[in-house]
Amino acid sequence: MKLFLLHWSRNLHKWLGIYAALLTLVWLCELMLLPGIYNPAPLPATPSHNHTTAGSNGIITINDILSRLDAGEYGEPLSSVEIRYNPNTKQYTIFDQDRFVNIRVDAFSGEPIDHTLDFDALFMEKAALGWAHPTLSLILKTPFEFSFVILALTGIYIILFPHMKRKKKNANGLLGMRPGQQFRFQSTQQPADMCRMAALGLLPGVCVEVMRIPSRGPVILSARHTRLAIGKDIAATFIIDKEGF
Repeated sequence: MKLFLLHWSRNLHKWLGIYAALLTLVWLCELMLLPGIYNPAPLPATPSHNHTTAGSNGIITINDILSRLDAGEYGEPLSSVEIRYNPNTKQYTIFDQDRFVNIRVDAFSGEPIDHTLDFDALFMEKAALGWAHPTLSLILKTPFEFSFVILALTGIYIILFPHMKRKKKNANGLLGMRPGQQFRFQSTQQPADMCRMAALGLLPGVCVEVMRIPSRGPVILSARHTRLAIGKDIAATFIIDKEGF
């Protein structure tokens, strides 16, 4: 069951990775193309508004800003705008939600200062094929949000599974023993390692005492009045006999 989950998690990571790569490629292309397509046109050169309604502090009212919008002084008439006033800069900011443009206006004269493309609003609505159709964008982006949760859960399992598997093996093997315990060496799971162990004097039937098993570094063993340093990857493959000690 664990191997099935591990295999399933790896396959899921592979396909989600392909999906994320394709979506990222689409976003990169849109990042380069959309600003050019929605680049704001220059504001029209119109005369100053003749019917400015100013308050007691000399600042024109929002109604005057709206009338200027209807007159086309800030571009073509807009159907969806949001107007904010900043008392610190004494400026109005018009958020054009149709053209994704921010227009800063002087609060005393009503004249436009500048207009810039609202990148955040543009990519929020038009990226991921939103420029083609909103429903298509929703279909493309919705799995991306859920994929983060899936990748996190399966990623944790993939990372922890080898350690859990090794810990389970170590509990019954050499790495699960404590310093001072003894065992009789039998063999290794890898035949190629037997030649190396024989060269160190570890032959089948030799009595071995565990000296130290550090969290990092080699395992220290004592056999035939000689201390041996064995790498953990090899020590984990030892086939030992604990009976009689």
